[in-house]
Amino acid sequence: MSVSDLQKLGLLKPEKEWNGKGVGRSASPLKSLALGAISIAGCTAMVLGDGSILTWIGLIAFCVALACFVIVHVREVGSPNEDREADSPDPPPKGS
Repeated sequence: MSVSDLQKLGLLKPEKEWNGKGVGRSASPLKSLALGAISIAGCTAMVLGDGSILTWIGLIAFCVALACFVIVHVREVGSPNEDREADSPDPPPKGS
């Protein structure tokens, strides 16, 4: 979708309110890299294990790394109930 499409749908703030700063946070690149390396090692162990105990160790390592990866990145996105000033509209003035 283009910016104009998003504006037509009312999903963007007016351009005069844009401040150029992104919203949200980014996940730690070292955590992501470490979890990715563990996942790849787990996949390699599953292939090299050829059904032996190494296969099951690789499967466990992969599943744990995948779960941790998801948890780390979901935390960085935040919950929908979390207050963020950039995402919340201005409160209505009192007394009106």
